[in-house]
Amino acid sequence: MKTSPSNLWLFVLKFAIVSAAAGMLAACSQPRDGWVATPEQMPIQVNESSGLLNHDYTPKAEFLFVEDNSDSMQPHIDKVDRNIAQFVNEFSKNNPVEFHFAVVSIYDSRTYQSPSFFKQFGKNAHYYRCGQFHRVKDANDQVIPNKYYISSSDPDWKSELKNTMEIGVQHLNQGGPNYEETFSPVAAVWGFHQPVEFTGTKALQEIAQLNQIREGFSFHDPRAFKVIFFVTDANDDSNISATELYADLKKSTGGNGSRVWGFGAIVPPSCTLCQRDDAGPPYKLERFLKLTNHLPFQKLANGQIVQESNAVSLYSNSFGKDFANWGKSIRNKLVTQVIPLRYAPLIDGNSRYTLRVFYGNQDIPFESSKGVIGYTYDPNNHSIVLDKHLQLQPIPGAKLHIRYTAIPPQAILNGDVSEYISPQ
Repeated sequence: MKTSPSNLWLFVLKFAIVSAAAGMLAACSQPRDGWVATPEQMPIQVNESSGLLNHDYTPKAEFLFVEDNSDSMQPHIDKVDRNIAQFVNEFSKNNPVEFHFAVVSIYDSRTYQSPSFFKQFGKNAHYYRCGQFHRVKDANDQVIPNKYYISSSDPDWKSELKNTMEIGVQHLNQGGPNYEETFSPVAAVWGFHQPVEFTGTKALQEIAQLNQIREGFSFHDPRAFKVIFFVTDANDDSNISATELYADLKKSTGGNGSRVWGFGAIVPPSCTLCQRDDAGPPYKLERFLKLTNHLPFQKLANGQIVQESNAVSLYSNSFGKDFANWGKSIRNKLVTQVIPLRYAPLIDGNSRYTLRVFYGNQDIPFESSKGVIGYTYDPNNHSIVLDKHLQLQPIPGAKLHIRYTAIPPQAILNGDVSEYISPQ
């Protein structure tokens, strides 16, 4: 039940008076418009006595690229390197998402944990341990010391990602992998399972070193999306099943499987004439990709409804186009966030003064009329919904933050004010 306009404005006036008083008390320490500042200058604030709430909320995503660096990938590595830029360009357009990128190689426990491997190549054998990040390369293709993953706050992250993904091939006779494990590196990165090559004190040192390298990559936030790209011509050869890996990743998001996305550049079983690794068709990978496909559905000319594929053949001519479409779909999904609010906000005919959303210091408009692209409010679950067509100027390190006039739950129960007043 909605209140009369007079009661509504009395309620707004009451909040305004209390808010103004609170603002005067803080004036000696903050400028009057300090809350419009960048997130770095504005800590999270909750002032329940005045009804004004102010908090940060930024979509987050972790990207892990699992690349096959075995001998059989030699014909495909350059193709992947050439086309990753199309994914990056589409993903980065007007994207306020906070993200991390990391690159790992496939693993081979049967080779790297065997005494014969160390006997042949010595204690200083050059190989990547399970889930070990490749070092980041800068725009000039030079390794950056002590940098193992790429962040949205990096000014030159596009060039860094492209160059870091160029891992090349490690030949078998030089200590490269023979049995391609794609699932075990993923499990190691997110802490589900970490195989080690040593025992005793050396094993503890090995785990500590790997954890130190990965420190900071994990958001430890169930709202953060987990996005995994597999680039391989083989099937997974680990002892982890597709359902087990998916279940563990789902658990890391608080049980929300829609936040676990998988993609694969593979040699699919349907490609019978394609050359592939001796491990055979990637049935395990296909199973995981089916579990983690959240791409949109589309209607064909014949009326059939099909879902876009999250797998592309390494032999496909549409390789780059598919990568670009994936980048666009991921961006749209991450930007179109449903942001839950702690309390119901007051929304009047001029919502600009009672509910405001910012990205850095960019004021995102409320969609109060046709043609306005910004955000809406869903009264059913007290949530802000960002429009997927929202155009924002990306700012490294900037965050989404919301300021609104909260309605005390008791006021709604008493009928003093309605939860939602539609803009006129």
